[in-house]
Amino acid sequence: MNISDIVRKYLTDNGFDGLCGDGCGCHMDDICPCGGEGNFLECVPGHEHINENGDSIFTPTKEEK
Repeated sequence: MNISDIVRKYLTDNGFDGLCGDGCGCHMDDICPCGGEGNFLECVPGHEHINENGDSIFTPTKEEK
């Protein structure tokens, strides 16, 4: 089991869809697509929402902000 597996397990076990950070987010199927270019250590568990343009956004709460 590697870090990616541990993160995915935590997200799944706790009802999250992925991670979110400062202006970004990723689904658990594609954890950290930024390749660590951003400050991914600051990411938090997130919930996926679809915005008015049909794009996925991630927020730390189930309620869309």
